[in-house]
Order: sequence, then structure tokens, then C-alpha cells
Amino acid sequence: MFAFVFRRLGLVVPTFLGVTLFAFVLIRLIPGDP
Repeated sequence: MFAFVFRRLGLVVPTFLGVTLFAFVLIRLIPGDP
């Protein structure tokens, strides 16, 4: 059970960080005019 949880976290955490970084870069690249 613990192996499954750790494997799931090992996939979720890098994915979450990647999505957050991608969104941050996207927001920075797009001009701030709404």
C-alpha cells in the first residue's frame, strides 16, 4: 500500500510543479492588459 502511495506521489508532485511553472511562465509572457 505504501509503495502505491509513494509511486502516486512521485508522479503527482512533479506534474503539479510542472503545471504551476507552466502557468506562471504563461502569465508572465502574456501582456497584462485585460
